[in-house]
Amino acid sequence: MIIPSSAFLYNKDNASHEYRKRIFTDYTVEKIYDFTHLRESLFVKKNIKGAKRLKKKTGRTPVLALVLQNKPSEYQSIEHIVVKREPLSERKLLFEIDYYDKHKVRWDWAIDDSKQFVWKTNLLVGGRLFNLVYRFSLQRSLSEFLKQKVRDNNWVISNWI
Repeated sequence: MIIPSSAFLYNKDNASHEYRKRIFTDYTVEKIYDFTHLRESLFVKKNIKGAKRLKKKTGRTPVLALVLQNKPSEYQSIEHIVVKREPLSERKLLFEIDYYDKHKVRWDWAIDDSKQFVWKTNLLVGGRLFNLVYRFSLQRSLSEFLKQKVRDNNWVISNWI
């Protein structure tokens, strides 16, 4: 199944989350090949004979490929494989996938709305970055901190911007 990756993995809206949760529950998703980094070079028109050697960009839509089985989920981890921009992949010869480009995502994290950013951290480096971002997400925001100080310590905040 090939679909736009921004709509499936990276949008935070409720409809995307429900669709992702339904796919991960109704089907056994084994792997996700994420071609987001190749959105500039994946869909390019071919050269026309006699024309200038310019390749025309036809789309900038990031896509992904889901490898799934048509059976209910077995609640197993999903392998998220991020295909990076390499000279060979830009020339559409082959894709280089390193060990560091493969990330295991627990099934319960894949459907959890509070851990939805696991996919974005995998785009960067994954692993420890997810743990760091998750710990920061549990902290209160700056506005919550200031509201508490105004309420409990009689702080006065001015609007000087």
